[in-house]
Amino acid sequence: VKHQNVPQHIHCGTLYLRLGDPQEALVHFRSAARLSREIGHTRYEGQSLMSVGISMERLGDPAGAAEAYRRAVDLLETAYQEFGIEEALRTKADVLTLLGRLLHHSLDRPEEALQAYDTAANVYREVGDTSHVGEVLLSLSGLRWRTGDLKGSARGYEQTLALSVEHGDVAQEA
Repeated sequence: VKHQNVPQHIHCGTLYLRLGDPQEALVHFRSAARLSREIGHTRYEGQSLMSVGISMERLGDPAGAAEAYRRAVDLLETAYQEFGIEEALRTKADVLTLLGRLLHHSLDRPEEALQAYDTAANVYREVGDTSHVGEVLLSLSGLRWRTGDLKGSARGYEQTLALSVEHGDVAQEA
């Protein structure tokens, strides 16, 4: 029965986020993470912790959000290594992107943000998700520019442009 409650908590949490109530969403996402841990479902625990991080960000707790994101990344990597579930790998890249943005914009930890963005881009490449690779490269290039790595920034923007042209993504090309 516990395994049936996990998706219900996730759906309720998602609904509360959309309704603008991150505190109630956090309650549901934490419940989903706890139940997932109890039944040994590593991927769902990682996905739930990603949502815990999103809720914490919306509540103004960037340090708590970063911790939740880091735990989620570890769990999703474990799920991928143990079971080969590609969705766990894709979700890991999503969480790394969220972590990178948080470290970049809220916590002012540019080196850690660069590492999170770079790892996310590599994972998206591995799973063949070129659209997300381009988005992460844009963020990575902007951060490199901010930190004074102008050559690295230009390389990243050029890579993003090439991907956009190659895949006919006019919006990203612009």
